[in-house]
Amino acid sequence: MQQLVRVGIPSEGLSRHVDPGMMTTRVDDTDFLLIPKGLSAEKVQQIPRAQIQGLRVATGVLVGEREIRTAPGRIARFGNTIYTGGTSGTITIYARRAPSFLFGNVLVAVRQERLTGTATATTAGRLVDSTSPFRPSHVGRVVRNTTASLQTVITGFLNPDEVEVADDVFESGDEYWIAIRSDVVGMAPYISDGYIPLNDSTVLGELNDDDAVDIVQFQNRAFIISANNRGAILYKNQFRALGLRECRDNNTLVVSVSAAGAVTGKYKWALCFEDSDSFRTSPPLAIENAGDYYTLAGKRLNLSSLPTNTIDTWTHFVLFRRKDEWDQWYQVARVAKATGAIEDNVVDGVALASNTLNPYRYMAAGWRRMFTCRNRAFFYGGNRLEIHGALSATKDSDVVTLSAPYTAEDWMVGKDIQIGKEATVSYQIRAMMGDHELQLVVAWDGETVLTQDGVIGTDQNRLAWTFDSYGDAEMVSPYYFVDVNPDDGDEIMHCAPVQDYPIVLKRRGVYLVRIGQIVDPVGCEVPDVDVSVLDLQCPLGCVGPWAAAMDTRGWLFWFSGQTGVMVFDGSSFRCASEAIRDRLLELDPEQFYSARMVHDPTANEMYLGNLMDLAGLSVGLVLNLDTGRWRELADLEIRASCAAMVK
Repeated sequence: MQQLVRVGIPSEGLSRHVDPGMMTTRVDDTDFLLIPKGLSAEKVQQIPRAQIQGLRVATGVLVGEREIRTAPGRIARFGNTIYTGGTSGTITIYARRAPSFLFGNVLVAVRQERLTGTATATTAGRLVDSTSPFRPSHVGRVVRNTTASLQTVITGFLNPDEVEVADDVFESGDEYWIAIRSDVVGMAPYISDGYIPLNDSTVLGELNDDDAVDIVQFQNRAFIISANNRGAILYKNQFRALGLRECRDNNTLVVSVSAAGAVTGKYKWALCFEDSDSFRTSPPLAIENAGDYYTLAGKRLNLSSLPTNTIDTWTHFVLFRRKDEWDQWYQVARVAKATGAIEDNVVDGVALASNTLNPYRYMAAGWRRMFTCRNRAFFYGGNRLEIHGALSATKDSDVVTLSAPYTAEDWMVGKDIQIGKEATVSYQIRAMMGDHELQLVVAWDGETVLTQDGVIGTDQNRLAWTFDSYGDAEMVSPYYFVDVNPDDGDEIMHCAPVQDYPIVLKRRGVYLVRIGQIVDPVGCEVPDVDVSVLDLQCPLGCVGPWAAAMDTRGWLFWFSGQTGVMVFDGSSFRCASEAIRDRLLELDPEQFYSARMVHDPTANEMYLGNLMDLAGLSVGLVLNLDTGRWRELADLEIRASCAAMVK
């Protein structure tokens, strides 16, 4: 019989849940390393990787403001001393070692609230600011000298104008900030394969975003996405922009076909960025003669003043060409980034046919959530922007113009756009053309309109996915999406793979995405996609985007509100919360959207937190999956969680 047990323990009480098959070894004053009985800590560090295949190496649950629990048995506390970078309003990505296994790291996305100021005097071992910004609560906080790029910790409060610091790093006139609060907004495992050792507080990069982020490791890189931002990847421990843009930024490209050469015929060209380190190639920039072919007779193509596009990380330019009677593209030249010019003087029959150039792809930007399934990354929860009196489009043109105060942004690429107040037809955005211009996948076939209303990002029910090829693993296609029952007035809350099929949880329904086949295109081919949606006839959906989690068996749990906690094992549904039905009726429904559910694999427990009852008290509920019993925790605030398997 299931039973509700109320245990009023604080959040730090989670650290008491120790696997009886492990023994505890103290590592330092704040960290514990749990290792199998019979093995010393030194022996654990010497276990070959081959002997731990399939073990869970970096999983975690962040509870409260500081505590993170990582399995197997790793307890670590995130004090503010590790939060060392970024500016107010940014999200900073850090790496935290999981020393149970040498190659395991946890990526942590942090948003900081900071107090900023300027030192007004030079005093050894102290920070002085006559504007009286300091408080006793600042003791123990990180303080960073942004003028000198130095950092220390506040060790003592003297008065509102003066604090003691651990290191003598401040002089009069130095600007500083103090990390008042550091909120973890995303976590993920990261296995770096030994490229570059990561320290406990390695700062990997930043996103200028005020929204939450999602992080997933996939195909030897970590994806870091956010709704209001282009996102990034972490590859070989280097922070890079997600997806190489087309060659449009700072585009001063000069095209010449007048010089004598070996090229004869009618041709189009395409120019791409290439990152030879990560095997990535950008979508192509078309080199055309007013949308048509260039006609050459014993000439050559010269491109000079190549675009710089300083936002992206790439190493080379690659040039492709296509003759009017050819059905594919051929690579004709490749030069280093710093060269500044590239040319095509290759006769037909010498150039190599290439499958690299694929016009049906663009970067995956502006998504809130992602997961992996069938060797692809899947995205959902797209951003949305309502535009008032600022959209213009010309009939039969593929360019849409945004008027001030709106500007073209990275997250818009790949999203749908509707033009007009009563519009029902959506067009997909292929690329940014400039600060105020967006290129569509197909031309606008309506009448010419000026300064119309519209919406960008109408895909709240859309599930998109990437290519499965290594170089294109962060690219999506205009053909790679499915809309899940888009006319039901609902939206996707959570998605997860169950038995190798994406399961979609909406507020009032559960759906299975049936993948017959997805055949990636070769070169300019159109992809072969056989994907459909099956309604699983379960009206008890998920109340919020973070209110679902999977256990180690691959079963999907989610919180459906006062109707309870539902479970799907791949074949059937059941309710797992009959024993606490009365307690669920005492919860405040207005707080359900903020609920978080996470699984702790060490204790095999499912945590449901960030809830409040009708009396305004914080409520956390825990289900032990071995015994089927529920218990209640006071003040269970869950910030983020992550999990990974070694392959």
